[in-house]
Amino acid sequence: MNLEDKSFLAKFGVDATIVLAAATGLLYFFGTQYRNGYLSRWGIESSLFENDIYENLIAGFVVIHIIFLFVFAMLIVAIVSLIGYNGIAIELSKNKKFQEGMTWLGSKCSNKRETDADTTPPKLLTDFEKMIFKLLFMFSIIFMVLFIFYKAICCSSELGETYAVKEYEQYSKDNPRDTEKSLFNKLRTYCIDGVERKALLLATDRNNYALYLPKGKAQNESVEIISTSRINCIKAEKNITL
Repeated sequence: MNLEDKSFLAKFGVDATIVLAAATGLLYFFGTQYRNGYLSRWGIESSLFENDIYENLIAGFVVIHIIFLFVFAMLIVAIVSLIGYNGIAIELSKNKKFQEGMTWLGSKCSNKRETDADTTPPKLLTDFEKMIFKLLFMFSIIFMVLFIFYKAICCSSELGETYAVKEYEQYSKDNPRDTEKSLFNKLRTYCIDGVERKALLLATDRNNYALYLPKGKAQNESVEIISTSRINCIKAEKNITL
Protein backbone atom coordinates (compact mmCIF):
# COMPACT_ATOMS: atom_id res chain seq x y z
CA MET A 1 0.00 0.00 0.00
CA ASN A 2 1.53 3.33 -1.08
CA LEU A 3 1.44 6.65 0.75
CA GLU A 4 -1.45 8.01 -1.34
CA ASP A 5 -3.68 5.05 -0.47
CA LYS A 6 -2.84 5.42 3.22
CA SER A 7 -3.72 9.12 3.18
CA PHE A 8 -7.03 8.33 1.42
CA LEU A 9 -7.93 5.68 4.03
CA ALA A 10 -6.97 8.03 6.84
CA LYS A 11 -9.17 10.80 5.42
CA PHE A 12 -12.02 8.36 4.85
CA GLY A 13 -11.72 7.10 8.43
CA VAL A 14 -11.85 10.66 9.81
CA ASP A 15 -14.90 11.52 7.67
CA ALA A 16 -16.67 8.29 8.65
CA THR A 17 -15.97 8.98 12.33
CA ILE A 18 -17.40 12.49 12.06
CA VAL A 19 -20.54 11.26 10.28
CA LEU A 20 -21.03 8.43 12.80
CA ALA A 21 -20.60 10.79 15.75
CA ALA A 22 -23.05 13.30 14.26
CA ALA A 23 -25.61 10.56 13.49
CA THR A 24 -25.32 9.15 17.02
CA GLY A 25 -25.75 12.61 18.50
CA LEU A 26 -28.88 13.23 16.39
CA LEU A 27 -30.35 9.86 17.37
CA TYR A 28 -29.74 10.59 21.05
CA PHE A 29 -31.16 14.11 20.77
CA PHE A 30 -34.35 13.01 18.98
CA GLY A 31 -34.75 10.11 21.41
CA THR A 32 -34.45 12.53 24.34
CA GLN A 33 -37.11 14.78 22.80
CA TYR A 34 -39.39 11.75 22.35
CA ARG A 35 -38.90 10.78 26.01
CA ASN A 36 -39.48 14.35 27.20
CA GLY A 37 -42.70 14.61 25.18
CA TYR A 38 -43.89 11.24 26.51
CA LEU A 39 -43.25 12.13 30.16
CA SER A 40 -44.56 15.69 29.86
CA ARG A 41 -47.87 14.32 28.57
CA TRP A 42 -48.13 12.33 31.79
CA GLY A 43 -47.27 15.47 33.79
CA ILE A 44 -43.81 14.25 34.82
CA GLU A 45 -40.65 16.34 34.71
CA SER A 46 -38.05 14.44 32.71
CA SER A 47 -35.28 16.00 34.81
CA LEU A 48 -36.38 13.81 37.73
CA PHE A 49 -35.00 10.72 35.98
CA GLU A 50 -31.61 9.87 34.59
CA ASN A 51 -31.32 9.57 30.82
CA ASP A 52 -30.85 6.03 29.56
CA ILE A 53 -28.49 6.28 26.59
CA TYR A 54 -29.56 3.01 24.95
CA GLU A 55 -33.30 3.70 25.27
CA ASN A 56 -32.85 7.21 23.89
CA LEU A 57 -30.85 5.90 20.93
CA ILE A 58 -33.51 3.28 20.15
CA ALA A 59 -36.30 5.87 20.45
CA GLY A 60 -34.29 8.23 18.25
CA PHE A 61 -33.88 5.52 15.62
CA VAL A 62 -37.66 4.95 15.60
CA VAL A 63 -38.28 8.69 15.26
CA ILE A 64 -35.77 9.03 12.41
CA HIS A 65 -37.38 6.03 10.69
CA ILE A 66 -40.84 7.63 10.90
CA ILE A 67 -39.52 11.00 9.68
CA PHE A 68 -37.74 9.28 6.79
CA LEU A 69 -40.95 7.49 5.77
CA PHE A 70 -42.85 10.81 5.91
CA VAL A 71 -40.24 12.60 3.78
CA PHE A 72 -40.17 9.66 1.34
CA ALA A 73 -43.97 9.80 1.04
CA MET A 74 -43.81 13.57 0.40
CA LEU A 75 -41.19 13.00 -2.33
CA ILE A 76 -43.43 10.40 -3.97
CA VAL A 77 -46.33 12.87 -3.92
CA ALA A 78 -44.09 15.58 -5.38
CA ILE A 79 -42.85 13.26 -8.15
CA VAL A 80 -46.39 12.17 -9.02
CA SER A 81 -47.51 15.81 -9.06
CA LEU A 82 -44.56 16.71 -11.31
CA ILE A 83 -45.42 13.90 -13.70
CA GLY A 84 -49.01 15.11 -13.79
CA TYR A 85 -47.81 18.68 -14.39
CA ASN A 86 -45.61 17.50 -17.27
CA GLY A 87 -48.58 15.69 -18.76
CA ILE A 88 -50.65 18.88 -18.61
CA ALA A 89 -47.77 20.85 -20.13
CA ILE A 90 -47.54 18.37 -23.01
CA GLU A 91 -51.26 18.65 -23.66
CA LEU A 92 -51.06 22.46 -23.58
CA SER A 93 -48.13 22.47 -26.01
CA LYS A 94 -50.34 20.72 -28.54
CA ASN A 95 -52.94 23.50 -28.34
CA LYS A 96 -52.71 25.96 -31.27
CA LYS A 97 -53.68 29.05 -29.28
CA PHE A 98 -51.17 28.19 -26.58
CA GLN A 99 -48.43 27.84 -29.23
CA GLU A 100 -49.31 31.26 -30.69
CA GLY A 101 -49.23 32.85 -27.22
CA MET A 102 -45.84 31.33 -26.38
CA THR A 103 -44.46 32.48 -29.77
CA TRP A 104 -45.62 36.05 -29.08
CA LEU A 105 -44.13 35.96 -25.56
CA GLY A 106 -40.83 34.62 -26.92
CA SER A 107 -40.60 37.41 -29.47
CA LYS A 108 -41.23 40.03 -26.78
CA CYS A 109 -38.52 38.54 -24.53
CA SER A 110 -35.99 38.41 -27.39
CA ASN A 111 -36.65 42.08 -28.20
CA LYS A 112 -36.09 42.97 -24.55
CA ARG A 113 -32.79 41.04 -24.45
CA GLU A 114 -31.59 42.90 -27.55
CA THR A 115 -32.46 46.20 -25.91
CA ASP A 116 -30.74 45.25 -22.65
CA ALA A 117 -27.60 44.16 -24.51
CA ASP A 118 -26.98 47.76 -25.54
CA THR A 119 -26.67 48.89 -21.91
CA THR A 120 -24.12 46.60 -20.24
CA PRO A 121 -23.91 47.22 -16.43
CA PRO A 122 -20.50 47.91 -14.87
CA LYS A 123 -18.45 44.94 -13.66
CA LEU A 124 -18.59 46.13 -10.04
CA LEU A 125 -22.39 46.01 -10.11
CA THR A 126 -22.50 42.54 -11.65
CA ASP A 127 -20.01 41.23 -9.06
CA PHE A 128 -22.14 42.74 -6.30
CA GLU A 129 -25.27 41.06 -7.70
CA LYS A 130 -23.48 37.70 -7.82
CA MET A 131 -22.33 38.09 -4.21
CA ILE A 132 -25.88 38.98 -3.06
CA PHE A 133 -27.26 35.98 -4.93
CA LYS A 134 -24.72 33.65 -3.30
CA LEU A 135 -25.50 35.04 0.16
CA LEU A 136 -29.24 34.66 -0.37
CA PHE A 137 -28.75 31.12 -1.64
CA MET A 138 -26.56 30.23 1.36
CA PHE A 139 -29.02 31.73 3.85
CA SER A 140 -31.94 29.92 2.20
CA ILE A 141 -30.09 26.59 2.50
CA ILE A 142 -29.28 27.28 6.17
CA PHE A 143 -32.90 28.28 6.81
CA MET A 144 -34.20 25.09 5.19
CA VAL A 145 -31.82 22.91 7.24
CA LEU A 146 -32.79 24.67 10.48
CA PHE A 147 -36.50 24.43 9.60
CA ILE A 148 -36.23 20.69 8.91
CA PHE A 149 -34.30 20.24 12.17
CA TYR A 150 -36.96 22.20 14.07
CA LYS A 151 -39.80 20.16 12.56
CA ALA A 152 -37.92 16.94 13.41
CA ILE A 153 -37.68 18.09 17.05
CA CYS A 154 -41.40 18.89 17.12
CA CYS A 155 -42.20 15.55 15.47
CA SER A 156 -40.12 13.68 18.07
CA SER A 157 -41.93 15.34 20.98
CA GLU A 158 -45.37 14.90 19.36
CA LEU A 159 -44.74 11.19 18.76
CA GLY A 160 -43.95 10.74 22.46
CA GLU A 161 -47.10 12.64 23.45
CA THR A 162 -49.20 10.59 21.04
CA TYR A 163 -47.89 7.33 22.48
CA ALA A 164 -48.64 8.56 26.02
CA VAL A 165 -52.25 9.35 25.04
CA LYS A 166 -52.55 5.92 23.41
CA GLU A 167 -51.34 4.21 26.59
CA TYR A 168 -53.69 6.23 28.76
CA GLU A 169 -56.70 5.39 26.59
CA GLN A 170 -55.74 1.72 26.74
CA TYR A 171 -54.98 1.32 30.44
CA SER A 172 -57.46 3.77 31.98
CA LYS A 173 -60.38 1.50 31.11
CA ASP A 174 -62.25 -0.46 33.75
CA ASN A 175 -60.79 -3.76 32.56
CA PRO A 176 -57.60 -2.89 30.63
CA ARG A 177 -55.89 -5.50 28.49
CA ASP A 178 -52.68 -5.44 26.51
CA THR A 179 -53.13 -5.27 22.77
CA GLU A 180 -49.40 -5.75 22.19
CA LYS A 181 -47.94 -9.21 21.57
CA SER A 182 -46.16 -9.43 24.91
CA LEU A 183 -46.03 -12.55 27.06
CA PHE A 184 -47.08 -10.66 30.20
CA ASN A 185 -49.22 -7.59 30.74
CA LYS A 186 -47.51 -4.19 31.01
CA LEU A 187 -50.05 -3.31 33.71
CA ARG A 188 -48.29 -5.00 36.64
CA THR A 189 -48.94 -5.44 40.32
CA TYR A 190 -46.54 -3.44 42.50
CA CYS A 191 -46.25 -4.19 46.18
CA ILE A 192 -45.77 -0.66 47.58
CA ASP A 193 -45.24 -0.44 51.35
CA GLY A 194 -46.86 -3.85 51.69
CA VAL A 195 -49.94 -2.89 49.64
CA GLU A 196 -50.53 -4.41 46.18
CA ARG A 197 -51.49 -1.85 43.53
CA LYS A 198 -52.02 -2.17 39.77
CA ALA A 199 -49.79 0.26 37.88
CA LEU A 200 -48.22 1.02 34.50
CA LEU A 201 -44.51 1.80 34.50
CA LEU A 202 -43.79 5.14 32.79
CA ALA A 203 -40.12 5.72 33.68
CA THR A 204 -37.50 4.38 36.05
CA ASP A 205 -33.92 4.80 37.16
CA ARG A 206 -31.84 3.62 40.11
CA ASN A 207 -33.76 5.75 42.63
CA ASN A 208 -37.37 6.20 41.51
CA TYR A 209 -40.29 4.67 39.65
CA ALA A 210 -42.86 6.78 37.78
CA LEU A 211 -46.15 4.85 37.83
CA TYR A 212 -49.60 5.43 36.42
CA LEU A 213 -52.20 3.93 38.75
CA PRO A 214 -55.58 3.50 37.02
CA LYS A 215 -58.79 3.86 38.96
CA GLY A 216 -59.73 0.67 40.81
CA LYS A 217 -61.76 -0.62 43.72
CA ALA A 218 -59.14 0.28 46.30
CA GLN A 219 -57.28 3.12 44.53
CA ASN A 220 -57.89 6.41 42.79
CA GLU A 221 -56.46 7.29 39.38
CA SER A 222 -53.10 9.02 39.78
CA VAL A 223 -49.52 9.35 38.57
CA GLU A 224 -46.96 8.88 41.33
CA ILE A 225 -43.19 8.92 41.64
CA ILE A 226 -42.21 6.29 44.18
CA SER A 227 -38.80 5.53 45.64
CA THR A 228 -37.39 2.10 44.79
CA SER A 229 -36.95 1.40 48.49
CA ARG A 230 -40.75 1.44 48.94
CA ILE A 231 -41.35 -1.27 46.32
CA ASN A 232 -41.08 -4.76 47.76
CA CYS A 233 -41.97 -6.84 44.69
CA ILE A 234 -43.36 -6.61 41.15
CA LYS A 235 -45.72 -9.17 39.63
CA ALA A 236 -47.03 -9.46 36.06
CA GLU A 237 -50.00 -11.47 34.84
CA LYS A 238 -49.87 -13.54 31.66
CA ASN A 239 -51.24 -11.76 28.59
CA ILE A 240 -54.52 -13.48 27.77
CA THR A 241 -54.77 -11.73 24.36
CA LEU A 242 -52.04 -13.97 22.90
